[in-house]
Amino acid sequence: MNAPQLPRRKYGRLAIAIAVPVLALYSALAVNADHSPASGTGDDVSNVTVHWHGNTPHYHIASSAVEPSGDPTTTPVGVGLQSTQRLNNTGEQRALVINVARADGFAAPRDKVQANYAEGAKWMHLMSRGQLTITVDMFPRDVVVSIASEMCTADEYGLNPDGPNAFSNNALEQVRREISTDAYRFISFVLPVYEGETENCAGGWGYVGGSRSMNHAFAFNGETFAPWVSVIAHEWGHNVGLWHANTLFCDENGQPVAFSAKAARAGNTCRKQEYGSPYSVMGNVHTNSEISMGERQLIGWLRAGEQTSVSDATITLHRDGPVSLAWVRNSDGDVFQVELVSARRGEWFYDYRAGVSRRNNSAFTHSGVLVKFVEQVICCDNNAHYVLDMNPQTSWMEDAPLRGQQSWTDPTGSVTITVLSVVDDTATVHIRGQAVLPAEAHGIQVLAAPELGVVDVAWRQPASLFPISHYEVRVYEGAEQREIYLVGVAALKTRLQVSAAAWGTDYWVSVRAVTEVGVGASSLSAPVRWEQPKKPEQPKKPCTGKKAGKKCK
Repeated sequence: MNAPQLPRRKYGRLAIAIAVPVLALYSALAVNADHSPASGTGDDVSNVTVHWHGNTPHYHIASSAVEPSGDPTTTPVGVGLQSTQRLNNTGEQRALVINVARADGFAAPRDKVQANYAEGAKWMHLMSRGQLTITVDMFPRDVVVSIASEMCTADEYGLNPDGPNAFSNNALEQVRREISTDAYRFISFVLPVYEGETENCAGGWGYVGGSRSMNHAFAFNGETFAPWVSVIAHEWGHNVGLWHANTLFCDENGQPVAFSAKAARAGNTCRKQEYGSPYSVMGNVHTNSEISMGERQLIGWLRAGEQTSVSDATITLHRDGPVSLAWVRNSDGDVFQVELVSARRGEWFYDYRAGVSRRNNSAFTHSGVLVKFVEQVICCDNNAHYVLDMNPQTSWMEDAPLRGQQSWTDPTGSVTITVLSVVDDTATVHIRGQAVLPAEAHGIQVLAAPELGVVDVAWRQPASLFPISHYEVRVYEGAEQREIYLVGVAALKTRLQVSAAAWGTDYWVSVRAVTEVGVGASSLSAPVRWEQPKKPEQPKKPCTGKKAGKKCK
């Protein structure tokens, strides 16, 4: 039986020289810098240099079927982009933070842990744009776990029986002897890591769609630091249903390109880079409480009407509505998301394309229109949403968005995205392609009742990338197809009462699915007709009193 797996914040075996040692959150660190304490959030870092050991740091870990100790995980799976559960991602939620101590009492400082988790809750509030408020409760004492093994080295994924799961399971068992944890949406463990056992220790783990996360507190030069705020928010991001924010790097004939056609991608012209996006805390941003609009869409944090899909139109995209996300499809069936993003704001991040870690500045970044390739539109393993580099001629990803007056046409020639202008928090964009709308409803069946205008209609649910809010059922009259009836229906069947119907006239019934981004294709029209019942014939009266040789009248 395979061990349960989960995504986590990890960049592989890195040796990092830093001025503020909280970057020890990332694994296998050799820290060679002046020691200075972290500030209130633990996120002020400088002079970061990354040295490679072996292969490019890249980890991909699939979702877990069951969280440890039987806590169910609910990795979102649904039809199209509609999750079967919204996972209590809005409103007021509570988080329980359990500060774990080793057998000798070694633990993270409680005041710093509390401060950083409180700041992480603020980040989640900002990321949700006020839709999620997390109240953080610290368990009132450090929970001592007397497991002799090292924290991470027995298994590089940290899933060995004596690794972080064992520490957190033991701690949770102790906590549940004293209090009920049923009221907590999030249960977070702070696991202390000795200075000599950082090998293979990730910054943290979080179960996608689950409740549990684990964050390491690393020791450096005799001092132990609380988990980094961005890692706390990252792991909570997994809990609310997000995977990693990734990028797609494509090369053709030895030259980088923004995107390759489906046939070329099958020939491995493109490389997927986990954590590669510099536009999300679920990617490689260390000091910024942002996620993309596409990520908000996945977990129900977009407002009603905030996304759209067009085939040939000029739209205005905003950073915060009313319209913030657009969809378009090419002739190969590839789906793209389009949204406005701001220039990076000086945060540290690791640039996988350039192979360096640095702080953003105006030489590398600009505001513009970000384009994502949505490889799998069903909520899926690791999301399969990839940021595309619209300026592949440079060696960095921070300039991935389209600038004002810049245009991109996909390899099929069927999608063109032209940015007419970018001003402050708005972008005017012309999008040409196929709108991402529901398919036509199939299997439509009609059964006319004896009563005039009464008909039962049923159909099969059409394919749709978005939740179907309702169906439009229309009735048309005569050869000219004049619409005489329209009704909205939530179910896959209905009984109509067409008051304008007449006996002996041909009518047709059609169905279209409706989503937030538009109305789908019409089904094939099904005919219906009401025939006026014939009057029953009167029985003939018997012939009486007839005379011989004469007929009865």
